Amino acid sequence: MKISTERVLRDSVRVFGNVFDVEGDVASPLVFYMTDSTAHFLYGALYFSSEPNADSLAPVTTRLREDLRHFVGTLRWNEGAIKR
Repeated sequence: MKISTERVLRDSVRVFGNVFDVEGDVASPLVFYMTDSTAHFLYGALYFSSEPNADSLAPVTTRLREDLRHFVGTLRWNEGAIKR
Protein backbone atom coordinates (compact mmCIF):
# COMPACT_ATOMS: atom_id res chain seq x y z
CA MET A 1 0.00 0.00 0.00
CA LYS A 2 1.29 3.46 -0.93
CA ILE A 3 -0.22 6.78 0.16
CA SER A 4 0.38 9.86 -2.00
CA THR A 5 -0.43 13.31 -0.65
CA GLU A 6 -1.45 16.27 -2.78
CA ARG A 7 -1.32 19.54 -0.88
CA VAL A 8 -3.91 22.22 -1.65
CA LEU A 9 -2.80 25.81 -0.99
CA ARG A 10 -5.12 28.45 -2.43
CA ASP A 11 -4.22 31.52 -0.38
CA SER A 12 -6.33 33.96 -2.40
CA VAL A 13 -9.57 32.25 -1.30
CA ARG A 14 -8.26 30.78 2.00
CA VAL A 15 -8.67 27.13 0.99
CA PHE A 16 -6.02 24.81 2.38
CA GLY A 17 -5.87 21.06 2.78
CA ASN A 18 -4.68 17.69 1.60
CA VAL A 19 -5.91 14.98 -0.73
CA PHE A 20 -4.70 11.48 0.09
CA ASP A 21 -4.59 8.87 -2.66
CA VAL A 22 -4.26 5.36 -1.22
CA GLU A 23 -3.09 2.75 -3.72
CA GLY A 24 -3.90 -0.93 -3.52
CA ASP A 25 -6.85 -3.06 -2.48
CA VAL A 26 -8.22 -0.64 0.12
CA ALA A 27 -11.75 0.25 1.19
CA SER A 28 -11.12 4.00 0.95
CA PRO A 29 -8.81 4.98 -1.93
CA LEU A 30 -9.46 8.76 -1.68
CA VAL A 31 -9.58 10.89 1.46
CA PHE A 32 -9.42 14.68 1.75
CA TYR A 33 -9.83 17.60 4.09
CA MET A 34 -10.12 21.31 3.37
CA THR A 35 -10.09 24.25 5.77
CA ASP A 36 -9.74 28.02 5.89
CA SER A 37 -7.73 27.53 9.13
CA THR A 38 -10.16 29.56 11.25
CA ALA A 39 -13.87 28.77 10.80
CA HIS A 40 -14.43 26.06 8.18
CA PHE A 41 -13.43 22.41 7.94
CA LEU A 42 -14.57 19.88 5.36
CA TYR A 43 -13.63 16.19 5.37
CA GLY A 44 -14.52 13.56 2.82
CA ALA A 45 -13.67 10.00 1.89
CA LEU A 46 -14.60 7.62 -0.90
CA TYR A 47 -15.75 4.24 0.39
CA PHE A 48 -16.77 1.24 -1.69
CA SER A 49 -19.33 -1.11 -0.19
CA SER A 50 -17.77 -4.12 -1.87
CA GLU A 51 -14.63 -6.14 -1.47
CA PRO A 52 -11.78 -3.82 -2.47
CA ASN A 53 -10.15 -4.78 -5.76
CA ALA A 54 -8.09 -1.91 -7.15
CA ASP A 55 -7.99 -3.31 -10.69
CA SER A 56 -11.77 -3.67 -10.98
CA LEU A 57 -12.49 -0.32 -9.32
CA ALA A 58 -9.80 1.64 -11.22
CA PRO A 59 -12.16 3.26 -13.80
CA VAL A 60 -14.48 4.53 -11.06
CA THR A 61 -11.64 5.66 -8.80
CA THR A 62 -9.92 7.46 -11.69
CA ARG A 63 -13.07 9.40 -12.58
CA LEU A 64 -13.83 10.32 -8.96
CA ARG A 65 -10.21 11.42 -8.46
CA GLU A 66 -10.67 13.85 -11.39
CA ASP A 67 -13.94 15.11 -9.88
CA LEU A 68 -12.31 15.57 -6.48
CA ARG A 69 -9.42 17.56 -7.98
CA HIS A 70 -11.94 19.83 -9.71
CA PHE A 71 -13.91 20.20 -6.47
CA VAL A 72 -10.91 21.22 -4.34
CA GLY A 73 -9.70 23.48 -7.15
CA THR A 74 -12.97 25.44 -7.23
CA LEU A 75 -14.06 25.34 -3.57
CA ARG A 76 -14.99 28.71 -2.01
CA TRP A 77 -16.18 29.46 1.53
CA ASN A 78 -19.26 31.65 1.98
CA GLU A 79 -20.17 32.77 5.52
CA GLY A 80 -20.43 29.34 7.08
CA ALA A 81 -21.47 27.50 3.93
CA ILE A 82 -19.75 26.11 0.89
CA LYS A 83 -20.10 28.15 -2.28
CA ARG A 84 -19.25 26.57 -5.63
